[in-house]
Amino acid sequence: MKFMGKHPKFSKFKYHNIIYNIGDCLCIQAKEKNKYLYAKLLEILPSNGMKKHSLWPSIKVQWYYLKSDLNREKNGLIDPKAYDSISEFELFESPHNDIIYIESVICKCYTLKYEDYINLDESEDTMFFTRAKYNPYKELLDPPFETWEKICKCNMPFNPDKLYITCDGCQKSFHPECFGIKEEEIEKIDFYCDDCKNLKFNKLN
Repeated sequence: MKFMGKHPKFSKFKYHNIIYNIGDCLCIQAKEKNKYLYAKLLEILPSNGMKKHSLWPSIKVQWYYLKSDLNREKNGLIDPKAYDSISEFELFESPHNDIIYIESVICKCYTLKYEDYINLDESEDTMFFTRAKYNPYKELLDPPFETWEKICKCNMPFNPDKLYITCDGCQKSFHPECFGIKEEEIEKIDFYCDDCKNLKFNKLN
């Protein structure tokens, strides 16, 4: 383990040949096996970070929350379709800070803005995005879920994990299942949403 930067405020550290900088998103090993947590690196504490083992290097982090951490009732996510519109790769920044041991760090992750993430040609398991914050003390999203931009006739937010079909008229995205379209049919058909169908019908008449 190597600390880099001007003492006493270190700006980065090297652990398992990976350099971590202040502000990086980290994947953290949770107490439960095969479960991971995510946090933003705020401060590097070579010593005196943890009372129990004051000589063990530690870091101060700001936690991100996952969709599984959200209070579904308070945030209007009781409807399975609403909850399903949140991505497994979506992180929610919180005001929750902690000091943890550096040894719990697994790897570096990347947190993108929602607009940048959905425009990626390819994504990796270490790439996440954010479009809202979460206050774990009040258990509320900011901005609230009901204010998120909605799509499709089901009026749900866009989830990059899901499969969508694009209207050949307006070029907007829709859930195939909302129109009774099977996955294997998507590439074989010309698809027009209800609004574009009505527009074409009115032009013909």
